[in-house]
Amino acid sequence: MTNTALLDLIHYDDLYTELRRVEGKSVNYYHWHQCLELLYIESGVGLVIVDNQNFTVRPGRLFIFPKNKLHKVKVDSDANNYYVRTIIHIDPAYIGNFIRPFENAFQLFNEMTTEDARVSIYDLSMKKERISALVSSLTENYEAVRKGEVIALFILNLLQLLPDGVFINSGSSGLLSSKVLQYVDKNFRSGITLEDISTHLDLSAGYVSRQFRKETGGTFQEYLIIRRIKYACYLLEQTELAVSKIALQSGFNYVTYFIKCFSQVTGVTPLQYKKNQRKIPH
Repeated sequence: MTNTALLDLIHYDDLYTELRRVEGKSVNYYHWHQCLELLYIESGVGLVIVDNQNFTVRPGRLFIFPKNKLHKVKVDSDANNYYVRTIIHIDPAYIGNFIRPFENAFQLFNEMTTEDARVSIYDLSMKKERISALVSSLTENYEAVRKGEVIALFILNLLQLLPDGVFINSGSSGLLSSKVLQYVDKNFRSGITLEDISTHLDLSAGYVSRQFRKETGGTFQEYLIIRRIKYACYLLEQTELAVSKIALQSGFNYVTYFIKCFSQVTGVTPLQYKKNQRKIPH
């Protein structure tokens, strides 16, 4: 397990927004945010893994991740494949107040930002110049006093550029990792093992392990633990169950191991996580 906190808690400014323009290495681990994330690819080619599917990262592609959506971005950035992206994190409720008067845009925005929404992926490669102009304008004006209006204006303009229908294709890809992710998502609360999945797929455990790492950049055990921890976070937020019961319902046999894994993944203990949730704007 990595020691990096995989609940990527965004520290908003006073208006519940955050803007980043990032170059170089990607965040090559499964993680999620407490807010909406817009990821626009300026350069670089790689892979996004989300909703049991694998999608190509390439220039001009826009990914919109609803809050708490578990995902991984895998880009091997180097001189020949330099990864540049603009990332925007926003509190949908706050920005939605600015967009509400625009009926069609507000409806689309709501569809993208509900907690049970799937990731939205758009191919905007034919509109890269217009998107770049919008991003440049946002960057130049981001520190303005009326920052909320600046972000909302950017979102409104961006929504106008989106084609009808998201780029994402429904259904599962043919990659082995997608089949593994599907199996884990259905069975993570039980005591499943790599051997169980290998038997289910009628393949050797060694082959499944190697192929999963090749396709996703991570191990099966890492994903299984993170998927369990994400469900435990949901139980901590939505129920008053004891930590020991949450551990069992999330697929952990021992509460001490659960607390250890939870702290590694989120950076805090389960009880501290529950306490912190009361401080996060919703």
